[in-house]
Amino acid sequence: MDPGYHRVETGFGATKDNDAYVTSLVRYPGCRVEMFTWWFWWHSVEPERYSLWYPFNHDHANPRNRDVLTQPGLTDAERYIGNTHDIVEYVGPTRAELVIEFHDAGDLGIDSSRIEEPEYSQACGIINDKSWMIHLPRATEDGFELRSRYYFDKSIATASSPGNSAHDAALAFAYEMIIHDQTEFTHLSTFLADIYHEFGPNSA
Repeated sequence: MDPGYHRVETGFGATKDNDAYVTSLVRYPGCRVEMFTWWFWWHSVEPERYSLWYPFNHDHANPRNRDVLTQPGLTDAERYIGNTHDIVEYVGPTRAELVIEFHDAGDLGIDSSRIEEPEYSQACGIINDKSWMIHLPRATEDGFELRSRYYFDKSIATASSPGNSAHDAALAFAYEMIIHDQTEFTHLSTFLADIYHEFGPNSA
């Protein structure tokens, strides 16, 4: 969240333990940070919304606690942070069945006291118990930019590349994941403002 950028903001690799790592930067001109927060619960209401995010690759995202999606008095963040989503999607040719437990960024070692709209938001989670993702949008002069980080335990990468070495499997999965991330979030940037204005909290 500090000003500036890391030397590499978009890339992929494998750790010395053969886990997959991905870093990504996508810009959202004409969008506001709160639109991102709203999207992260709104997309899970029905499978068609999740598929809209990445047609053909996103199958469904099923929240285990569906009551919070319509419960009065909750903020947008409270409709997904603390919830668990069962997700089916394709990462490259691999059909991935993922369980994402959404957490406050503080649970992943980030100073969440600094995350406040309209400057910042968050969507962070533990994936299949051993992996994690961090999405931290921050406001810019013309919209916001989304900085994302993923760490996938070797068990996920190895399962997607049977017959390859652990290192090659990690690199292959990381490569497919950076393509997946850049595609889904770039696509989202093209319609997020419009769909928020049509279906968001002030649409009535």
